[in-house]
Amino acid sequence: MGLVSVLLISFCVLSISLVGTDNIVVGIPTTLDGPFKPVTVPLDTTFRGHAVDLPDTDPRVQRVVQGFEPEQISVSLSTTHDSVWISWITGDFQIGESIKPLNPKTVASVVRYGRLRFPLIHKATGYSLVYNQLYPFVGLQNYTSGIIHHVRLTGLKPNTLYHYQCGDPSIPAMSSTYYFKTMPASGPKSYPSRVAIVGDLGLTYNTTSTVDHMIGNNPDLILLVGDVCYSNLYLTNGTGADCYSCSFSQTPIHETYQPRWDFWGRYMQPVTSKIPIMVVEGNHEIEKQVENQTFVAYSSRFAFPSKESGSSSTFYYSFNAGGIHFIMLGGYIAYNKSAHQYKWLEKDLAKVDRTVTPWLVATWHPPWYSTYKAHYREAECMRTAMEDLLYQYGVDIIFNGHVHAYERSNRVYNYTLDPCGPVHITVGDGGNREKMAIAHADEPGNCPDPSTTPDEYMGGFCAFNFTSGPAAGKFCWDRQPDYSAYRESSFGHGIFEVKNETHALWTWHRNQDMYNSPGDQIYIVRQPERCPTEPKFFAKLQTKLNQQMGLLSFLTFPLFLSLLWRLIIVNANFPTTLEGPFKPVTVPFDNKTYHGNAIDLPDTDPQVQRTVQGFESEQVSVSLSSDYDSVWISWITGDSQIGDDITPLDPESVYSVVQYGIEGSQMNYEEVGYSFVYNQLYPFEGLQNYTSGIIHHVRLTGLEPSTLYQYKCGDPYTSAMSDVFHFRTMPPSSPTNYPHRVAVVGDLGLTYNTSTTFSHLLSNHPDLLVLVGGISYADMYLTNGTGSDCYPCSFDESPIHETYQPRWDYWGRFMQPLVANVPTVLVGGKHEIEPQAEDQIFVSYSSRFAFPSEESGSSSSVYYSFNAGGIHFVILNPYTYYDKSSDQYKWLEGDLYNVNRNVTPWLVAVWYPSWYSTFKAQYREAECMRVEMEDLLYEHGVDIVFNGHVHAYERSNRVYNYSLDPCGPVYITVGDGGSREDIAVTHADDPDECPDPSTTADLDIGSGFCGFNFTSGPAAGSFCWNRQPEYSAYRESSFGHGILEVKNETHALWSWHRNRDYYETAGDILYIVREPVRCLANQGN
Repeated sequence: MGLVSVLLISFCVLSISLVGTDNIVVGIPTTLDGPFKPVTVPLDTTFRGHAVDLPDTDPRVQRVVQGFEPEQISVSLSTTHDSVWISWITGDFQIGESIKPLNPKTVASVVRYGRLRFPLIHKATGYSLVYNQLYPFVGLQNYTSGIIHHVRLTGLKPNTLYHYQCGDPSIPAMSSTYYFKTMPASGPKSYPSRVAIVGDLGLTYNTTSTVDHMIGNNPDLILLVGDVCYSNLYLTNGTGADCYSCSFSQTPIHETYQPRWDFWGRYMQPVTSKIPIMVVEGNHEIEKQVENQTFVAYSSRFAFPSKESGSSSTFYYSFNAGGIHFIMLGGYIAYNKSAHQYKWLEKDLAKVDRTVTPWLVATWHPPWYSTYKAHYREAECMRTAMEDLLYQYGVDIIFNGHVHAYERSNRVYNYTLDPCGPVHITVGDGGNREKMAIAHADEPGNCPDPSTTPDEYMGGFCAFNFTSGPAAGKFCWDRQPDYSAYRESSFGHGIFEVKNETHALWTWHRNQDMYNSPGDQIYIVRQPERCPTEPKFFAKLQTKLNQQMGLLSFLTFPLFLSLLWRLIIVNANFPTTLEGPFKPVTVPFDNKTYHGNAIDLPDTDPQVQRTVQGFESEQVSVSLSSDYDSVWISWITGDSQIGDDITPLDPESVYSVVQYGIEGSQMNYEEVGYSFVYNQLYPFEGLQNYTSGIIHHVRLTGLEPSTLYQYKCGDPYTSAMSDVFHFRTMPPSSPTNYPHRVAVVGDLGLTYNTSTTFSHLLSNHPDLLVLVGGISYADMYLTNGTGSDCYPCSFDESPIHETYQPRWDYWGRFMQPLVANVPTVLVGGKHEIEPQAEDQIFVSYSSRFAFPSEESGSSSSVYYSFNAGGIHFVILNPYTYYDKSSDQYKWLEGDLYNVNRNVTPWLVAVWYPSWYSTFKAQYREAECMRVEMEDLLYEHGVDIVFNGHVHAYERSNRVYNYSLDPCGPVYITVGDGGSREDIAVTHADDPDECPDPSTTADLDIGSGFCGFNFTSGPAAGSFCWNRQPEYSAYRESSFGHGILEVKNETHALWSWHRNRDYYETAGDILYIVREPVRCLANQGN
C-alpha cells in the first residue's frame, strides 16, 4: 500500500475505498462516472456462432477410462478457504428400457492430497450415490448414472496449491494427479485474482470457444450461472432440437437425454478438475420426472456447501472467496417471504461482516433487469419478493444468465437509477444450442404480451405495467431503458477482479475477439460511506479499519498451468543458444508492477514456530549423496536455547534412526547415523549465546533409482518418531536419464517474498532443489533478535558481527514441507560465513545440513559434487581458498578429470557470487576466483554455471574471459529468491553507476584484488561497460526462481519464473544446447 493511500486512510477513517493507485488502471470508467447513457452494440452480422451441439462421437466427450477409474472430476468450494469438495464418477452409465443400477458400496470414495505432487500425504473419504431417470412409457429409454462420489477436504491452508488423486486405492483405481488452489483467507485485503462468470454454457461448438477464451484469462474460480448441459432439449433416444416444445409437442412427458450430462462432465474435466467451479441451477436443470422429482441430475452430480452455509437445499447456499461473500439463490423454488429460501437469505445476510467480506455478490439464473424480448420480466415475482432485502444489505453486484446475450445495468433499485443499488449483469451468452437473443423488448413491435410472462414454475404473475417514469402506463419502454448501460448480442464470458475493498474490475470478453480483449470494461466502485448497510456492521467497520491500519496486504497470483512443454522433448517455438549470441535485453524496472515485500517473517508466524513436543523430530530434510543409491536424512530434536547462560543438550540422549521402505510397502528398513549440537558463543557482555537442538544425520544406502520411498525419522525407543515423509531417488547416471525438473534459487531468506517464491516453486513440482547460498540471513540480526537490511549500516558499533541463530530454526521449520520430501542441495554463501570469536566459519551451515563431501572425495562441506541422472553437479565455494595451490582447486581438478561425459553428458557448476553479473551490487566482486578457476572449467566444458548473491535475475550468452565464445558456459544469476536485502536495480553500466574498483577487493579471502580495467573489447581501459555488455543476454530486477529440465544429451530447457506472474508462466525461457563435437572436452577415461 502506497504512502498516499495510508495518508488518505488516516484522514478518512470511515472509508475503506482508499488504496494504492497501483491497483487501479487510470482511463477505465468507473460506476462513479455513471449513470451512463444506454449503449446498444449493433448485431455483428459477420459473426457466425456455431450453436450446434458436440456429437457423442467427439473424442472430448467419450469415455476414455476403464472399469472403475475416475472420470468427470471436478472441484468445488466449501464455505471458507479451508475446505473444498472433490467430485467424480466411476463406472459407466446405462441407458435402455432395462437397466441395473450400480452399487455405490462396491467402490470407495477416497482422495489423497497434499501440497506436493508427490507424496500425497493426506487422505479423506466421502460418500457415493447413483441416480436414475425413469420413464414409465413404452419406447422411452431409462437411465442410471455411474457411481457419483463426493469427498470434502478440510483443514486446508489459504491461497495454497494442493495436488490430489481420487478414486479407490484398494482396486486400485486412482485418477491421475490433479491440482487446485484454495481461496485466500477472508479479509478486506484478500481476494481471488480472477473469477470467471459464465451462464447457459451447454455443450456446443460455441461452448468450446467460450471455454478456450475463459481458460485464456486464467481464472481462480468459475461461477456457472445456470443451464449446464441442456439434456432436456433431447428425447431419450438422443434426438435433439433447439426448441423442445416446437419439435416434440406429442411426447407424453418432457424427456431428457441424460448422457449429455456425462458428455459435459468429460468435456469440462480439464478445467473443473483444477479450477473450482460453483454452479447455480437454471430452468434447464429442472428435468421433471413422473413423480414430480426435479433437479435430480443437478443435485446429484455437483457438491454444494449447503450444509456448511446453513442451507437445507442445493438450490441456495453461500460461500466466501477471500473478501467476497457469494450468495447463490434459486429462481425455480419458493422465494416468497414465508419460504425457507427467503428466511435462510435473511439469516445469511445478517451474518455477513462487511469488515471481513466487504464485497457482497448475489447470483441466480433468471435476470430481473434484462431488456431483451426473450424472458422479459419473467422473474418479476422473485424481484418483488427479494429486491428490498438485497438492497437493504447493500448487495454490490448481481450475476444472472437465462437470456442468451450480454447486458450490464447502471446501479438500479426498483427500476429507478440509484447510486446504492446493485449493478445487474446478465451473462447468459456461454454458447448453448438455443442460439443468441437479439430482439429487445423496447424495439417497435417487440414488447411481449404481459400475459405471456407469468412465472410458469412458481405460478405467480407480477408483470404489471410500470406506474412511474418514462414508461409509466406501459409494459415496456419505447427506447433502451435508463437502467440499461450496455447490451450486446454476442457469445462470451466475464471476468470479475476485486482490487481492494472498494474497487472491482469487471470485464466482459466476446468470443469473436482476441483472448484478452475486453468487449465491455468498468470498475464497479463501492461507496460504503454513502450507502451504509446494517448500522451494527458499519460501526464495526471503523473499529476494524483502525485495528488493521498497519497490516500488510499481499499480491495473490492466479493459478495457471501450461502443460505443453511438459509433454514433449523439445519445443521448436523456444529459442536455443544455437541462435545466439543474443542482443542484450534489460527489462525496465517497474515500480507499479513490483510488489516485493522484503520483510522477514516474524517469530510469531505459525509457519516458523515449534509445533513438536519434547524430542520429536522437526526441521526434517533430504539431501543427496554422490549417486542415486544413497541419500541423507537430517533433522533436529529438542529445542534450541539462547541467552547468557545455556546448557547444551546431550546428543547421546537420543538415537538417530530412520525407518524407510518403498512407497506402498512396509518401512522394514532401518539405518542409524550420528548426532551433535553446535554452539554460537560470544565472549562479550550483553551478547546472547546459542546452542542448537540435537542435529541428526543418517545416510540411507542401497536404494533403487527413480523410486519413491517413504520414511520417518527420530528415536523409536522413546516413541519420538516423525510423521511419514517421502522422497524420490535420482535416476541412474546415463545419457538418457535425467531428473524431470531441477529448481534453482538463491538468496531465499525468510521474508514474505520468500513465501511467494516458495509457493511458485512448489507449483513447478521439482525433483531436486539447488539452493545457491543466502539461506536464513541470520547474520543480519543482533543476538537479541533485532534485524536490519544492512548490518554494518545499523550495527557498526557491535564488537563482533553478531547473528541471531534462531532464524536458522525458523527457516528449517518453514521449509520442512518442501525439503522433507524433495532432495535439497545447498551451497555456502556469504551470509553463511558467520565468523565466531575463534575464527570459526560456516558452523551453522556445516552442522545443519548433510553433504556428500566424503563420497565425492572432498574434505570440506563447502565444496563437493554429485550426480543426478546424466548431470554432474560441481559445488564450489569462493569463501575458502580457491587458488591453484589450494585443496579446493586440487579437488576440483581431480573431480573434473573423473567425469565421464558418456555417462553424465551435462556438467553444471554452482557457487554463490557471480562472475558475469552486470548489476552494480557485487560487481566483479569474485574476479579473483574467476581468474583462478575459469580456465579449468572452460577446459572441461562446463555447460551451465548457477550463481546467487546479486538480488536479481540475469542470464549470459555463452562467454569465456569476457568474450563471446560458443563453447563457454551460460552463466545464470538467480539471487532473486526473496531476501530481506530487497531487489537489486542499478546496473554498473548505467550512467555514473560504475563502482570504484577499490571497493571490489575479495574481502572474504584475505586482501586479494583482481578487479582491474578491461584490456580489450568495447570496454577497454574502463572498469565498466557504458552499455549492457554483449555477454549479458537478459537481465531483470524481479524476485523468482528457475527450473532446469534436461531433455536429452544435448538439449536442456531453462525457464525463469518471476513471482508476480502466474505460477508456471516463464519470464525467460530458452534451450541451452550442448555441442560436444564442436567443443571438445575431456570425455573421461
